Amino acid sequence: MVQIYSVWHTNAVVRRTVISAVLVYVAIVIPVLRPVEACVATLTCAVGTTPFGVFDPAPGSVVEDGTYVTVFCNPATHVADNSVLVARCSNGQLTSTSNCLPCPDDSWVYDATTNRCFKGVAAIANYNGPCDSATPCIGIGLSYDVPGGLAYTSNLPALIEAGKIAVLSAVSPNNQYAVGISDSSSQSIYKLLDGTPVSLTDLNPLFVSGQPDDTPANAQTNMVVRSGPSSVIGFDDMGCSKSFGAICQLQLTA
Repeated sequence: MVQIYSVWHTNAVVRRTVISAVLVYVAIVIPVLRPVEACVATLTCAVGTTPFGVFDPAPGSVVEDGTYVTVFCNPATHVADNSVLVARCSNGQLTSTSNCLPCPDDSWVYDATTNRCFKGVAAIANYNGPCDSATPCIGIGLSYDVPGGLAYTSNLPALIEAGKIAVLSAVSPNNQYAVGISDSSSQSIYKLLDGTPVSLTDLNPLFVSGQPDDTPANAQTNMVVRSGPSSVIGFDDMGCSKSFGAICQLQLTA
């Protein structure tokens, strides 16, 4: 009887051991085999500005991948077909179908060195007060919502190019267009309106033939763009005249 009990007891212990092993397997192995749901990140794009325009929704907004936003050119810029542009958020990048172009239209000359637009405008006849070359440019930036005024830049050929368009189009009856260059402080020491020195090495080749011709008294302190001999368009030092048109500028703020 003792031996029979021992065999039965031994078998019971084995059964309990097997059941425990199965429970451990279920508790440990099965969770490892349970499928895990994939976590997919949603791509988004941050809405900002273009070089010469702005997106809608407002800059700083976040849009999901695959969505579209509208692009509006800034008031002082343009797009060739005058259409509203559309940009798409794709793979985390917001790319417009085309770009807003600098300057209000193609009659302006763009100076990338200063982010300005230049254009010749007509003289303002018979205004009150002393002669001021900048008078034709007063208020030039108001309709474009950017700063404006008499044009100046160290990129002298850009001023010549704007003057050439104005001269050939006879924008102003006198057909001479003042720019923001002067030697008012000292004879032949030219400076821009902001005080930046103008290199004579760069300036002298751009005078029309026979210029500059100022006297030692330095009476001709204003600079204009005009047509010279053989219809070559370039600079000339002149005394101020209310008959002058002007090369005006828009300071793009984008």
